[in-house]
Amino acid sequence: MAAEAALPEPTELRTAAPFTSSASIELIWNDVSEGESGFEIEYSVNGVDDWTVITTTLPNQTRTTFTGGGGTLYFRIRSLSPDDDHSEFSAPVSVTLPTTVAMAAGVFGGGPVGTPITVAAPSISRAPDQTGELTFSAEELPEGLSIDSTTGVISGTPTQVGVFRALRKVDDENSVASSFVTFRFVPSSSGPSLRDDLVLVTSQTKTTFSFSDLFEDFDTESAARVVTNAGTVDVVLYPQAAPNTVANFLRYVDDGAYTDVIFHRSVATGLSIVQAGFLKPDPEGASDAYSTLDLYSPIANEPGLPNLRGTIAPAKTSDPNSATSQWFFNTIDNRTALDSPSNSGGFSVFGRASDLTLPVLDVLQAKPTGNYPLSINGSATTLNDWPTLVNPSGSSPDPSTDLVQIESVSRISPVSATLVDTNGPISASLSGETLELIAGEAGTATLSFDLVDLDGNEALVSLEVSVLDFQLEVEESAPESARFSFEHLKTTPGFRYQVQTSRDLESWDSFWTTDDGFEVPEIAEQTDLGDRWKLSFATVAPSSSEEPLFFRVLAEKVPD
Repeated sequence: MAAEAALPEPTELRTAAPFTSSASIELIWNDVSEGESGFEIEYSVNGVDDWTVITTTLPNQTRTTFTGGGGTLYFRIRSLSPDDDHSEFSAPVSVTLPTTVAMAAGVFGGGPVGTPITVAAPSISRAPDQTGELTFSAEELPEGLSIDSTTGVISGTPTQVGVFRALRKVDDENSVASSFVTFRFVPSSSGPSLRDDLVLVTSQTKTTFSFSDLFEDFDTESAARVVTNAGTVDVVLYPQAAPNTVANFLRYVDDGAYTDVIFHRSVATGLSIVQAGFLKPDPEGASDAYSTLDLYSPIANEPGLPNLRGTIAPAKTSDPNSATSQWFFNTIDNRTALDSPSNSGGFSVFGRASDLTLPVLDVLQAKPTGNYPLSINGSATTLNDWPTLVNPSGSSPDPSTDLVQIESVSRISPVSATLVDTNGPISASLSGETLELIAGEAGTATLSFDLVDLDGNEALVSLEVSVLDFQLEVEESAPESARFSFEHLKTTPGFRYQVQTSRDLESWDSFWTTDDGFEVPEIAEQTDLGDRWKLSFATVAPSSSEEPLFFRVLAEKVPD
């Protein structure tokens, strides 16, 4: 009997057939499950039966390649769970391998939204007897990009943040080769601002809001602070472009895993990086004793963003999908060395040092390096290109004076704020990343803030806060009717009021809204109190004294 599906199956399984020496077939899919242990892929020559498992991937992986095969093949995929359960299989998809033309596979690109991008023409191989005209096309290109049908060059200006996979094809009039091109786009540079969707409502006289409720920096969805004994680096993260890599990094951050970790590698030949996330001094061992971090499972590779100066990427082996806890900062433009698919599948940039803290990378890079003996998890070895604060006086770095070491890594807010001015019937104060408001009399207050983002961009913004005092009152309760009233300021633009009634405090019915106007039967009386209206309502009374009638007033922010 088949196991009950505990996970949703992957969606939008797609295939490509570049038919190069490195990959005959490519598969991509959407991961719509959480907590899966991986994905199982099967193939069949007829798409009906005789399905055979061809591979099992990492969790969160959404692309894989195969070599070999010929003709037309069918594939399907399902999610696997850690408790040996699984989802249903996806619907089968087919691919027909080309016979006369092949194209390069594993191409990727990326950068900021609004910045023009060009993906070069693919390398093409043809059968010796083929001379037909080549025609290029593409499916599901990101908005703003197009393909040259004669060269295969993809170019344009991206308009959306995220991960996109376009299918690029070449037709030689006899067969079609295809390959997916992965794009990763991050927000363009911006400054801090009030949130566009800012609507905060509370019924409390005293209330608090976090910075994340109030302010945003469009180019910095999340960030982390790396504090070292040689300076502090603020890292702007790219969760929309490299979601798995960011999540993996933050998992170690939240565990406190990087506390006391050393920078163990610094190179400036062929490429220029400073690397950490591998070792920390062993407090129970000798002065040359170090231990490695406890590791989570490796993650799927997410290349596409360029390894520019200041960016951060996970370190790994020659296996593209082998990254765990280690990462490095690019201290120069390392695109030539690290962006090629032939180099471990490319390296997955997942963030950048902020403009203000970028010079700290130069400080780290300038530290002296050497090859020193040490013990790692009890085994003697030598660590090459090991940076130190000063040249060690002994045969190995002194842990108390010589190490370039991380003191802490933590999440931080992308925006800092200073409360500049408060004008109106409200008391406001900032404490850390929390704004506290204490309402006074009814009216509108204006709060002014000086905002600064991690790159040093500043903005002076104003937040309008309305204090509402409804003066809810039951005026009359009789066997056949009930009368109640509330008051509201005339000068609170942008709000809609709604009166609701209920018999049980669970199910509420709308009785009147501002949109209904004042000339309606529900309003028994409208009284002008100068700066406010008093509205009295009449409604059907409870059928008995044991069945109470409740009413409430909601204040809703009207969208601009």
